[in-house]
Amino acid sequence: PGFGLTMGFTMTYLSLIVGLVGLVAAAYAVQAVLRARTEETEQRAEPVLAGAVRRLRWGGGHVLVAALGSAWLLLVAGAALGLVHAWRTGDAGQIGRLIGATMAQVPAVWVLGTLAAALVGAVPRLVAAAWAVLAVCLLLGQVGQLLSLPDWVLDASPFQHAGDAPVHTPQPVPLLVLLAVAAALAAVGAV
Repeated sequence: PGFGLTMGFTMTYLSLIVGLVGLVAAAYAVQAVLRARTEETEQRAEPVLAGAVRRLRWGGGHVLVAALGSAWLLLVAGAALGLVHAWRTGDAGQIGRLIGATMAQVPAVWVLGTLAAALVGAVPRLVAAAWAVLAVCLLLGQVGQLLSLPDWVLDASPFQHAGDAPVHTPQPVPLLVLLAVAAALAAVGAV
């Protein structure tokens, strides 16, 4: 009986770490997307855009770097977490399990990155709003349930829909919906 309880605590702890890693990757994605705004305000984008590079390609490059970079961060973090947990338990299957758990965070991270792109694309001065959305997601994820907030409030965070892997297996439908939302937000940001 004691082993099952310890394993439950371990999986809950790993789920918490996976969620925090997702938030760190989201902070990277937001920062990478907002880098485009910084380049514009500091007039480093002007010489690039005056040449053959179109604004959509230039902005899309920033979103692509944010998307691939955040996915890479999650992959590396999952592999490191999996290696440490596999070493501790002697179960090499934990590596793949924890890589899968961190990669399930990718759609939620991309939603926040593309939301930052859409916000700044619509109203360039909304840089603080992009960071505020990330802060709200952090608060909802860390203290939302402790404060007994209603489900509809908790559901405002994309991380709520990404699941709590490795405790439970991520469900594909919410992840696909998050990917669709990220694509729609990227399109809004491009426009």
